[in-house]
Amino acid sequence: MNILDLFIPNVKEMKAQKDVKCLIKALKNKIDLNTRVEAAKALGRIEMKWRLNNLFKF
Repeated sequence: MNILDLFIPNVKEMKAQKDVKCLIKALKNKIDLNTRVEAAKALGRIEMKWRLNNLFKF
């Protein structure tokens, strides 16, 4: 286990819980490009209406 693994969000868990807020935060992760890619994919798979409503609250 790398020390940086402590700072990498668990995108699979966020996707399973449909945690849009955390997935959006994961898009800003500067440590791991793969995390950003997976977060973007997960957001794309979540229901469109839910995603759009929450994106515009920020």
